[in-house]
Amino acid sequence: MRRKRVRLTPMSAMLETPTTVKPTIKQILEKLGPLVTSTHGLLENLSSTDAGITIQAVNSPDFAGTGQIGFVTQPKYLEKALASGAAVLCFPESAKDTVMNRLSGAQRAGHPPRAYFFSREPELAMRETIQAFFQTTPYINRDFNPDATSASSNALIHPTAVIHPSATLASGVQVAPYAVISKDVEIGENAVIGAHTVIESRAKIGARSVLHPFVYVGHTCDLGSDCEIHPHTVIGKEGFGYAHDKKNNHYRIPHTGRVIIGDRVHLGSSVNVDRGTFADTRIESGAILDNRIQISHNAVIGENAIITAGFVIAGSSKVGRNFLTGGNTAISGHIELGDNIQLAALSVVRKSITKSGSYGGNPLMPMRDYMRFTAALLKLPKLVKKFRKELGEDEPAPLDSPD
Repeated sequence: MRRKRVRLTPMSAMLETPTTVKPTIKQILEKLGPLVTSTHGLLENLSSTDAGITIQAVNSPDFAGTGQIGFVTQPKYLEKALASGAAVLCFPESAKDTVMNRLSGAQRAGHPPRAYFFSREPELAMRETIQAFFQTTPYINRDFNPDATSASSNALIHPTAVIHPSATLASGVQVAPYAVISKDVEIGENAVIGAHTVIESRAKIGARSVLHPFVYVGHTCDLGSDCEIHPHTVIGKEGFGYAHDKKNNHYRIPHTGRVIIGDRVHLGSSVNVDRGTFADTRIESGAILDNRIQISHNAVIGENAIITAGFVIAGSSKVGRNFLTGGNTAISGHIELGDNIQLAALSVVRKSITKSGSYGGNPLMPMRDYMRFTAALLKLPKLVKKFRKELGEDEPAPLDSPD
């Protein structure tokens, strides 16, 4: 049976705040469409009074109460959700038999019936519900200008913004206080430039992209459509490249490359993306980067990468598509990682990897070996103690001992 295509709400295409009128259960289910596989309990008949109950908020399943809806995205939340006072609960399709048995038993014991439904992708259903009815992402601050909803383009640009006459701003572009837009900059329709953000000459910003306050975009850099860049992120500063003389003096090497960022890329706060020395530094479409990340000159981040906080990639290295890494990992320079590679947190990569799979550790090893190594390492103190005893050696003095 062919599944219906789910039409999702783009993260940056929906920039307006949702209506303040709260939705009914029926409206939520209609919005979710094919994401809902089945409805049960009080929702068996969507024309019933129960389906018309207004939902005031989305909450975590263990805290959801009266007038709220909770989405169970992981099995560990199942028991707490069942014990909650949520008006409606969404469960994963994989847990359907367990949930149905539990709720049927509770109803036979005299508990009132519940309103609940199932989804193959409950986390995505939760996201769509919040985005459509309660809070859009990215959040856009429009409070600085009471006329920001006016049809006039001038009402979207704060008078303190500095915009070069040669810059091209498409329709619907919003520019917040004290932003600086330099010569020959091009900004696509409905993009948002936050307060104190600086965009240098000949840079390009794609349609519907959102640059939050205090973002820097260097000259000639190219940012795609539907991107979101969080505060204090730097795109296109010169890389860490120097020439040195025999007296150990250091001389900056000019970087003539750019930073090219694809569509639907999310950069968290305090991300630094250095421009290339000659070749461009690239972040391909669909990549999402957390906070405090260093992307060095000439590096390439593949499509749909997921990179968590503290990641560092040295110059001229490349990671392939669907790359996934835990926090505080590091990749040395001039190496390449293939597609579909996952790294455990705190890993260090010193050599190229072509085979897809999971890896971890320092030195890096396949994940299975890394887990065995870690388990063995925890047993090491007991083994050392045992060997010392067999050899008749005295235990070493504690590190804080005066001896």
